[in-house]
Amino acid sequence: MKKILLSVVLGVTAVAVAQTPAQPAPGQSATPAAQGQPAAPAAAPQAAAPVIKDPAEYNAYVAAIQQKDANAKISGLEAFLTQYPNSVMKNTALEVLLGTYQQAGNVKKAMETATKLVAARMGANPDTDIRPGLLVQLAFAAADFAFQRWVCQSTKRPKALDHYVTEALEAVKSPHWQRRQKEWRRT
Repeated sequence: MKKILLSVVLGVTAVAVAQTPAQPAPGQSATPAAQGQPAAPAAAPQAAAPVIKDPAEYNAYVAAIQQKDANAKISGLEAFLTQYPNSVMKNTALEVLLGTYQQAGNVKKAMETATKLVAARMGANPDTDIRPGLLVQLAFAAADFAFQRWVCQSTKRPKALDHYVTEALEAVKSPHWQRRQKEWRRT
């Protein structure tokens, strides 16, 4: 159940943020030019991958990503993110780290990593801005609510889990939760 909920949280969070990181110039790849490898041409500007220009940063990233053991991958990714906090691969490293924490069953660290990922995509600091954490918690609550409804549903006409997730998110977006213009002026 935790894997399902975390998967839904990650998906819901990605949709809720609806902001992709800045795209590099067309024709760039994730391999550094310093190592003499040609950049692969991109099919479209949106499909281009970021380039790690520093060979040491590239080697640290590749070493962390290629680890087969979950604990070694976690350690490598955490070290990479600490050593290169402004890397062009930060979001990708956070996504992989989130999935690795999920596979390892570490829900607390997965939620912390999801918050860091959302903050990075929002361009916010999760230490001083509560919005990324609130968004992750809201997504988790919506996913949990949807999962509970899905588990408890009648067997006569069962609905897919994504139906309940969509329903929960629509409830969050309901105009009922929005303050009217008059109410804003009074406060």
